[in-house]
Amino acid sequence: MFCHKCGMSLPQDSQFCPFCGTDIEDIQPDQAPEASEVKANGTNSHIRSAAPIFAKPEAAAPETESVQKEVSPPDTYKTETPPVTPQVQPYNEMARSQAPRYEDYPAPPAPKKKKKTMKILLIAAIALVVILAAVLIPISLSNKKKQVRYDEGATLLEKGEYEEALEIFEELKDFNDSKDKSKLAKQGLEYESAVKKMNTGRYNEAINAFEELGNFKDSSALAAKCQKVLNYEKALALFDAGNYEEAETLFKSAGDYRDASQLAVQSSAQVDYAEAKLLMESGDYVAAKELLLPLDSAIIPERDELISECDNMGDYLAAQELLTAGKNYDAYKIFKELGDFQDSPTLSSDCTVANPRTGEVYRNDDYTGTCCTLKIVPPKSDGSKTYVKIYTSDGTLVSCVFINAGDQAQIKIPPDDYKIKAAYSFGPWFGETDMFGDEGVYQGLLASDTSDIFTLKANYIYTLTLRSVTTPGGEDVITVNEDRGDF
Repeated sequence: MFCHKCGMSLPQDSQFCPFCGTDIEDIQPDQAPEASEVKANGTNSHIRSAAPIFAKPEAAAPETESVQKEVSPPDTYKTETPPVTPQVQPYNEMARSQAPRYEDYPAPPAPKKKKKTMKILLIAAIALVVILAAVLIPISLSNKKKQVRYDEGATLLEKGEYEEALEIFEELKDFNDSKDKSKLAKQGLEYESAVKKMNTGRYNEAINAFEELGNFKDSSALAAKCQKVLNYEKALALFDAGNYEEAETLFKSAGDYRDASQLAVQSSAQVDYAEAKLLMESGDYVAAKELLLPLDSAIIPERDELISECDNMGDYLAAQELLTAGKNYDAYKIFKELGDFQDSPTLSSDCTVANPRTGEVYRNDDYTGTCCTLKIVPPKSDGSKTYVKIYTSDGTLVSCVFINAGDQAQIKIPPDDYKIKAAYSFGPWFGETDMFGDEGVYQGLLASDTSDIFTLKANYIYTLTLRSVTTPGGEDVITVNEDRGDF
């Protein structure tokens, strides 16, 4: 094998030329370089190439047999290569004499480390992969186991098995959200403890526990329920003690717990009942009745009786006011309706007025004449009392005459045109204002079918026969019933 640059014979397996330092890894064994062109002029005095030119000897020329001495390759780890003088057979003396010596060449460059570097990098990459696999595979397997435990804990937490779930999540520590799940499991245990307190009647402790849990599950609702129970029990005690107003407030706050709503209604009824009685004692029966009317008699058994008492007392007081105002008949009617209520029978008698003596009970001072006589004859045996009013034609009241049962009356009045009205009754007399009350019969008298004017002349005596069953003689008088207010 020969160097393609300097043409020197090289040892087998050489990687570079020990003479010129050229990399010869691409040279095939026994491949000789082409000889440089040499032109001699005369005695080979001119050489075109500065490098020595060698030719490979042919086998047919024994006289040119060359002797090659093996040269050890230079130590690649040393900076200088010791000179080695190869023994070659030159083709001519001039070429040999002018060929540069080995020591004249620069030291060969260090061999390239490309392939070796690639091998090192490949080995390092493989080692890194192995290391990563050795680290990551156990971590992955560990995470897979933790995930299985995590899922198991989550299932237990969802089922409400908080103690087992807490043990798992505390074991997992920082894996995923295990800390949050641990907190939920602890809250679950606290929730169960609060429920036990509630079920055993320790409501105050349960309320505190549920309030600390905040929005965990239905903690807020259960805290409210415990408060309702406490309010209900306190309200019962107040109700039994007769403190209905506070009991009503607490029963309402208990909402739909047990019969709290019904007891709230009962408490309210008792409050209104007590207030109504106070109003009755103060004499305000109208306001008391307004409070009693909406009440249920099943709650307040005295309701109907008290309402009746309010009505009676209201009427009783009103009748007393009417009696004081001189409206005897109106007061009389109320007292009669009250029946035996308090002293109503006595007061109804007080409303009546003693019958006046038969005769004229009123005379208008402007009509004092006496030259005309009017005799009034009511029935004698029917037991009725009669009251007669005489008006002028323009409606001025001139005279009023009262006639007791079985009597007759006679008056003297000035001659004039008059209107005459007559009333009678079998009942009591209530005075000139109310007369016989609504129990009396009130009539207007007509002198003819078309006129209610009676003309009385001076020095005449006129007889007015009332309600006669026979015809006493004279002109018939027509009667027309009318209201007491128009009499």
